[in-house]
Amino acid sequence: MYTYATTLCARSEQCPQEVRRKLMQRGATPEQADDLVARLVSEGYIDEMRYASAYVHDKLRFDRWGRVKIVTMLRSKGLSAAAIDAAWEEHYDAAAYRDALDALLAAKRRTLPPATTPEERRRACQSLMRYAASRGYEAHDIYAALGAPDDAADY
Repeated sequence: MYTYATTLCARSEQCPQEVRRKLMQRGATPEQADDLVARLVSEGYIDEMRYASAYVHDKLRFDRWGRVKIVTMLRSKGLSAAAIDAAWEEHYDAAAYRDALDALLAAKRRTLPPATTPEERRRACQSLMRYAASRGYEAHDIYAALGAPDDAADY
């Protein structure tokens, strides 16, 4: 079981909760899984900070996720708030974050039908806001990226 766990951790970054779950799927008892995870942490195979940092980096860069979605997913994996905050601060770049949101909205805007009436523009704007929110961006960032609601010509 130890060899399986070390191989798993050597292949890619793993969080303690995932390793524990995978060990129990392979037949380890909860106590054995906890002991193995503790050993892997002490030997440096598992590092919560390193995992959070890699996760934030990948989700920001490749998946264009927003802060809300990234933090929620890391919390669901059982990582500490300190590790999540440190990883976010390490990888957050306001300009790159805004560029990613702008590119995300531009790509979504291309999929929407042309809006000619004020009602159609309002619906398009709402669609863009819902889409960005589903990707984890905060409302104030979305509003800033879309511009003032009265300027519906941009939608």
